[in-house]
Amino acid sequence: PSSPSYLAFHWMVNEDNFWSDNTDLSDWRSLQRFAIVTFWYATGGPTTWHADPNAYISAEKALWISGTSECTWEGVQCSDNSVVQKLRVGYLTGLSNMIPREIGLLSDLTELDVHSNFLDGRLPTEMSLLKSLTSLSVGNVYLDGYNSIEGLFDVVVNLPNLESFDCYGASHGGTIPTEIGQMTALTGFDMSMNGLSGSIPSEIGLCSNLVGFSFGDNSLSGPVPTELSSLSLDSISLYGNYLTGTISCDAVGSAAIDCGEIYCDGPCCVQGLDDGVRWGRCDDL
Repeated sequence: PSSPSYLAFHWMVNEDNFWSDNTDLSDWRSLQRFAIVTFWYATGGPTTWHADPNAYISAEKALWISGTSECTWEGVQCSDNSVVQKLRVGYLTGLSNMIPREIGLLSDLTELDVHSNFLDGRLPTEMSLLKSLTSLSVGNVYLDGYNSIEGLFDVVVNLPNLESFDCYGASHGGTIPTEIGQMTALTGFDMSMNGLSGSIPSEIGLCSNLVGFSFGDNSLSGPVPTELSSLSLDSISLYGNYLTGTISCDAVGSAAIDCGEIYCDGPCCVQGLDDGVRWGRCDDL
């Protein structure tokens, strides 16, 4: 057998001095270590992981597997009582294959960052068990198990405490699901450079905690939703789309509006108008 879960179990039983020497480890701690080791095997740890030279960590530290507590491994952050809360491996390069279903065993995980890697397939449905997750970054990761971004939302809408969601540069395509309105804990997201089409759904106005977002560099069209006026926004990025309409001054306030560069033969937006910020074609503004 060569499944990641089998390899993880085999390593823990036969080679893991930390686990064998600490016979008083609780069941949950053993399951936590098993989940972390399985993640390493599933995402190419033995073969493709290596340190980003700009991250100032050694290749040895990037290897993870050792006879020490998993809380000491690079990118793993634990609470004072050794519960894994953050898994930040976006700055490690070479992660490949798929995130394993065993990720769902890390029930206290609050942050998962795997950005800028070569993961494929789909996010496991077991991720919906991560009810404490507040931050998810899969930016610049093309998960080829999805035909469109809608499939990705099937997982993330089941994360009730998710505040930050990044999936920029993944080229998923598709339209923005109306289910975005169910993500009421969101404070910010980045869905730029995804080949998205269609309109921005009015349900975005239901994200009452939203303070900033980016739909930049897609192919969105139609009017900018008036429902944005109900939000207290600090930053808005809608450059590189085919949007029309105006966001009122009351809605914009002191928000940083990223219009991108204005090309008068294509879509653009203009700031400084009496009534707010207007999107459309230059000859129509």
